[in-house]
Amino acid sequence: MKKQPIPNNLAASLSKLSSPSDERSIRDLFSQLFISPSKLIQTFSYELNNTVEFTPHKHSNQIQFDLFDNCVGEIYIEDKWHPITGSTAMVAYPGSMHGYKISPKNKHSYVYHIKIQTQKHWPVCKYKPWPEIIVDFGKKETLISTLKSVMNLSFFSKEKSIPLVLRLCESLYLWPRTDTYSTSILDIIATADQDSTDRRIIKSLELIERSPSLPPTQEELAQACHLSPRHFARRFRALLGCTPHEYATARRLQKASSMLLDDRLKIYQIAEALGFSSVGVFSRWFTSHTGQSPTNFRNHPNII
Repeated sequence: MKKQPIPNNLAASLSKLSSPSDERSIRDLFSQLFISPSKLIQTFSYELNNTVEFTPHKHSNQIQFDLFDNCVGEIYIEDKWHPITGSTAMVAYPGSMHGYKISPKNKHSYVYHIKIQTQKHWPVCKYKPWPEIIVDFGKKETLISTLKSVMNLSFFSKEKSIPLVLRLCESLYLWPRTDTYSTSILDIIATADQDSTDRRIIKSLELIERSPSLPPTQEELAQACHLSPRHFARRFRALLGCTPHEYATARRLQKASSMLLDDRLKIYQIAEALGFSSVGVFSRWFTSHTGQSPTNFRNHPNII
């Protein structure tokens, strides 16, 4: 099976857009993650359906990455509030006060969240290679696709695996560092060769998104892509790191999590919207995947 390589000019392009200290600090962080994958504390993504607010606070010995896609509102970072619209990237370094009050811009508004344990002597804490905030940074498709792979691998991996760390490092390399980086580097990657089969499989994800309550079967997805079920499943796993069924389950769970953040919705309404026959069935399913009941998750979402 031929995998699509990262373009050879990626490293060269990155070198032009960042200082040697920035490059070394990022590579050091990657090395620390490979040595100890458990340094990845948390990954989470959710669809934003209503206003969500977190008062400014800080973490010691943790670096936090948040990507707000199609969100409007305010983010607190760098000791002040920043108005945001569109796509915004935020990085909170250890000891940095951060918080936000955001609302969906449209019905396709998402938040992607990564938290990594650090130590104060690490170069990434000293040089801070990523800006703390970049507002409306433009090209984002490749970054979001990679972040989704990170979320899926993290969800299905009982232990932090090497494939997960690889995808995590890839997403952090894609994380915007300057306006130039966000337009030129992502253009390089987005225009890399990608065969028609992969494009069709990525397109098939829309079918899963349209019907979270009754996800299409692998056979239906394969048919929509004009592939055999076996070939479809093989290419799907190569691209996303999980099976179609696992991906559909993860997206359904993420949908449930985002709906639980909306206090206006009753749990029975969420269960019905997601196709469960009863609140009890939904509760057991949610608990089996997250380790906590829907009610407990609603009270303690633990997403920031």
